[in-house]
Amino acid sequence: LGLSSNSLFGPIPASVGNLSNLRALCLEGNMMNGKVPRSIGQLTSLETLYLLDNNWESTMTNIHFHNLSNIYIFSISSKINSFSFKVTQDCFTYFKHLYLVEVCGCRVGPTFPN
Repeated sequence: LGLSSNSLFGPIPASVGNLSNLRALCLEGNMMNGKVPRSIGQLTSLETLYLLDNNWESTMTNIHFHNLSNIYIFSISSKINSFSFKVTQDCFTYFKHLYLVEVCGCRVGPTFPN
């Protein structure tokens, strides 16, 4: 699902977790805000998740990634400094094919994986 650079605003609806066959979610370059829903973690077929260049708020934790074992590209950035990326070392053990993690403009910690 490619929706990059479309001036979309508002949060990602929690119902996104119902798209069980979704392989790519590309929302970069919009004006999206609010929380990234935990239901993202239900997208078991997801391979690519681009959330760059939006206005995310709140925090992403391990729970957002729990069932994303097929993901190989994950990227996120927030234009405002109210978004935190707080995962632990074991978060990345879920991923079998992880190739790229890009986290920009976010508060990262406290124990970002090595």
